[in-house]
Amino acid sequence: MRRNYTKEEIRFVKSRCVWRSYAEMLDLFNVRFRPITMSQLKGIYGKRGLTNGRDGGFKPGHVPAGSLPVGHELERQGYVYVKVTGSKWKPKHVLMWEKANGKIPKSHVVAFADGNRLNITPKNLFLVSRGELAVMNSLGLRSADAALTKAGAALAALKILTAARKREIKGGRK
Repeated sequence: MRRNYTKEEIRFVKSRCVWRSYAEMLDLFNVRFRPITMSQLKGIYGKRGLTNGRDGGFKPGHVPAGSLPVGHELERQGYVYVKVTGSKWKPKHVLMWEKANGKIPKSHVVAFADGNRLNITPKNLFLVSRGELAVMNSLGLRSADAALTKAGAALAALKILTAARKREIKGGRK
């Protein structure tokens, strides 16, 4: 339904719209004049090129309140993360592994021998390929006992090598 607004109603909106939310402006309008809907109020803004000045974004140079310093740690989804630059976070166990052993090879992950993601000590971390980890998970070769988990990783690696060798032999017979 098309509404006609009086000059007084339009002046009222124009004079009060800056820095007020749509909801706040709608309440003011409805109390002062007559009830209108949110979409009708937005129609008044749109047809007259009005804005409340709120664009929802940060201006260049804005410093967020309470930004966390580099080195800050936090726990998310069971892992400990460390802030390494202005907006980049890395898992603490990955940082610890890379510091001691160098870059993690592609298609490999750092796993927790005892399964405890908060036990971030060099003894509890070990490198495993994604394939080996998949075999360990599918065969239940992970344990709260670090020694058993590492043995499970060795068994998974052996299973993968055995399967590859069988494919190699089978392929040679054709």
